[in-house]
Amino acid sequence: MVSKPEEKTNKNKVGRPQHKYDEIIAAELRLAITFGIPQACYEQYIGHDVDTLKKHYPAVFETTAEDPTLAVKWAFFKNCIGGSVPAQIFWLKTRCPEFQEKKETESTAADTILEAIAANLKDRV
Repeated sequence: MVSKPEEKTNKNKVGRPQHKYDEIIAAELRLAITFGIPQACYEQYIGHDVDTLKKHYPAVFETTAEDPTLAVKWAFFKNCIGGSVPAQIFWLKTRCPEFQEKKETESTAADTILEAIAANLKDRV
């Protein structure tokens, strides 16, 4: 009797499972590239080695460009959240209407007299 060769099962595999493309990881990678995060930090930020990301997501690396404006915005936001008081004040003044400075002009007697004179001059002309 001839015995059948044993079929390989998952129990016999050694090592890590092969990485599969994940749209969430691709989106995180796009953000990391856009914000200018150094490649050395990708493993900490995304959870995968740079070589693995380059192997499985080459299109993301080719099509995504670093945007310096977004990098500055991100740095500003980190400062604001980190406790920088000037950054927080600026954020509130530009984003929240209740913190925007109201320009109030006081009408003085001199302004009233000048307005009356101007009105009289217009009537004469």
